[in-house]
Amino acid sequence: MFEFNFQEPFGITLLDWGITFSLIIGSVIGAKIIYWILSKIARKFTSKTKSKLDDILLDMLEEPIAYLIGITGIWKSIYYIEISENFGNLLDKVYYLVVIGFVAWTLTRTIDALIQIYLVPIVEKSKSELDDQLLPILRKT
Repeated sequence: MFEFNFQEPFGITLLDWGITFSLIIGSVIGAKIIYWILSKIARKFTSKTKSKLDDILLDMLEEPIAYLIGITGIWKSIYYIEISENFGNLLDKVYYLVVIGFVAWTLTRTIDALIQIYLVPIVEKSKSELDDQLLPILRKT
């Protein structure tokens, strides 16, 4: 029968649990700081340029970058405690799936913003109805 040890749950010392949770909280706080830096400080620099492209890219990338930093920090923090090889492999696979999701989300947001800023005005100026019908299809693709 399994006996639970309160001083070493799952064979891991309370100090290691505390350090792991502290690292996870630090990762979340670090991600929020990165998001704040990108949304406040970096935005001041991009607003001074003539191009809209850097504003669009910053707007589309600030959230995914901050989330990715937070998720990576959490992923690395969990490795501070001794985990089984099977759980580590599962954790790695989940992390890589999340990274792929963030990359897809970032690309989708960026492409949609570029279409909205650069392609929609061109389509609105043209007199053809074909491009008016193709634009929604292109955006959904």
